[in-house]
Amino acid sequence: MGSESLRATLPYPPTVNHYWRHAVRKGRVCVYVSDEGKAYRQRVRAILGGAPKLTGRLLMAVRVCPPDRRARDIDNLCKCLLDSLTASGIWDDDSQIDELLIVRDKPTRGGMVEIIARESAAQNRSQGRRIVVNSSTENEKDESRSTSMFWWLYPQGQWG
Repeated sequence: MGSESLRATLPYPPTVNHYWRHAVRKGRVCVYVSDEGKAYRQRVRAILGGAPKLTGRLLMAVRVCPPDRRARDIDNLCKCLLDSLTASGIWDDDSQIDELLIVRDKPTRGGMVEIIARESAAQNRSQGRRIVVNSSTENEKDESRSTSMFWWLYPQGQWG
C-alpha cells in the first residue's frame, strides 16, 4: 500500500436527490448545491480538519449504516460524500480514486458512514494480490473475490 491513509466516521450524507437543486435564472436553468449539501460539506470539513492530504491514486472503502430500514440506493450517497471529502482538502479531486467499494451495514440511529482511503501502491495495481477464501469444504477454493479492493484492504474478510 501507499504511505498515507485516512479512516474516519462521518455523518450520513444527503442523497444525490437532496444534494442538487435547480432554478431558472434569467431564462437559464442553473444547478447548484443545496443548503443541506453545503451544511454536510461544512460538517465533514470540521471533522477532518488537520487530516493528512492523500496524493496519487487511491483505493477507498465506504461502510454505510443507514438511519433506518427503508430501501435505499447506496450509490446515491457517493456524490455528496466524495464532493465533501474533496472540499475538506483530503485530496485534490475524487478522480484520484481508482477503486471504490461501498458496503451496506446494519441501520444505526441517525445513520453514519465510515470511510477508509489509502494511497495505492503501483505494484498492487499492476500485479493484483491473489487471496484465496476457503469455502464450506476445505478442498474447494473461492477465488471470486480475489481481485476486490475489499480483500486488499481486509485480507481477513473483516471491516474493523
